[in-house]
Amino acid sequence: MKNELEERGYFTAGNGAAFSRRSMIMDVFSNVPVRNRLLPMILGMAWLAGCRPAADSSADAVRPPDASARGSAAAVQTAAEPIPYPVLPDPLTGDWMKARAEAEASRLAEAFADDVEALDLQATVHRMSGRNDEAVEIWRRCLELRPGFIRAYVPMISVARRKGDYPEAERLGRECLRLDPLQVEARGLLAAVLFEQGRYDAAIEAVLAGQAIGAVNAEALFFQGQALQKKQEHERAVTALREAIRLEPNYTRAYYALSVSLSRLGRKEEADQARAKFRELQGRDMAANAAILQVESEAFVRRTVASVFQRAGEIWANKGRVEDAERCWLFAAVLVPDDPAPRLKLGTLYQSTNRPGLVRGVLDELGPVELRDPKLLHARGLLFLRSGVYDAAERDFLSLLEMTPQSAEAFSLLAQTYLTMGGKNAEALRAADAAVRLAPTKENLLVLAVACAETGDRDSALRIAGELLQRDPQSPEAHRLYEMLRGGDR
Repeated sequence: MKNELEERGYFTAGNGAAFSRRSMIMDVFSNVPVRNRLLPMILGMAWLAGCRPAADSSADAVRPPDASARGSAAAVQTAAEPIPYPVLPDPLTGDWMKARAEAEASRLAEAFADDVEALDLQATVHRMSGRNDEAVEIWRRCLELRPGFIRAYVPMISVARRKGDYPEAERLGRECLRLDPLQVEARGLLAAVLFEQGRYDAAIEAVLAGQAIGAVNAEALFFQGQALQKKQEHERAVTALREAIRLEPNYTRAYYALSVSLSRLGRKEEADQARAKFRELQGRDMAANAAILQVESEAFVRRTVASVFQRAGEIWANKGRVEDAERCWLFAAVLVPDDPAPRLKLGTLYQSTNRPGLVRGVLDELGPVELRDPKLLHARGLLFLRSGVYDAAERDFLSLLEMTPQSAEAFSLLAQTYLTMGGKNAEALRAADAAVRLAPTKENLLVLAVACAETGDRDSALRIAGELLQRDPQSPEAHRLYEMLRGGDR
């Protein structure tokens, strides 16, 4: 490891091995023993996405917990408290759940009448309830407030297409792609609108323009294939349709269209295979649709309404309305008990508001659950790390690295875990170095400097601290680190 770092210029010759082994984290970050404080300045930068402000919001997120509450031994010993989930009515009906979603969306839109995130959620709920015209009016308002609000375009295009207003659908599609040519869903809808008007060359050109920049989805390629079929260009149609199937292997209609072009080309065996796959998928689709129609699937309504409340909670949190955010996430969690996402949001909120018993309650519920979504694994690992449950945090960050081996943040979090748990300084150095190799950010360099110091190499840590000060002369962490390193044993 040292040779690798020497090549990158982080090590210098000197008596680093003689440097005191006292905790650098202790001196730089909190002036208390490292095992009782969890890198508060670094970890405050890595917060659960659901509690960050939206990219377009100027509002503050839920605040990170006070440093004294993070990673302390007391947090590890705190008894779990039961999560205050609301009680659902019995019987639970779809109409009741939908009414709750509509009421929550209206409450948000009234509270933040000029906020596009709140208005967009209200429009989404209107559309879910079939009130398309009302939804479109709200999305138009969003575009008045923020002309580049891309999220409004796709649903507006879909509504115009369904109404048969092709000129409006095309206008919106082209405007969206002018603002952001990488919007693959808008391009797919534009291709569909052009095809359905019989403008086959225009549909083909729209998709080719997306292919040139690597921005097409299966729907766009399907309609490109359909347009090529209309022009009797079956070889090109086969290519487009096979690519659509590659992107979406269960795209039922694409298999049927593919079988048609293969038959026209005389490739009977391939055509038969495509048609057989179409029939198989068609049967699955019919069974799934029948199941949904039979109950208006309570499970489907639960998940749809829960998604509204999850997003509402994020908006409330970004506006500093912590109690409203908690109320929304509690409701979402009780609606979909098998979905860990709202519970993880609750855990982060409870940590930010210094309620360790409730954090432990969340972790007791979610600790044994196997998570395959990297975002959820990341969130749970942070909860464990900030709660001082280091072995569980290590497990989650190692699993995260198996899923995302090029994630600098995962390496950095693993390094912070090792530094804080003690006894794994060499592992911390390897992880911190990997993070810097992938992304030499200020935060990752700071962790690497601490890891170097913890392994006894003051000279390398001092060099990195100097680089940090050059990058950001106002950084208090870099100043504390640099001054302490220069002072040596005090």
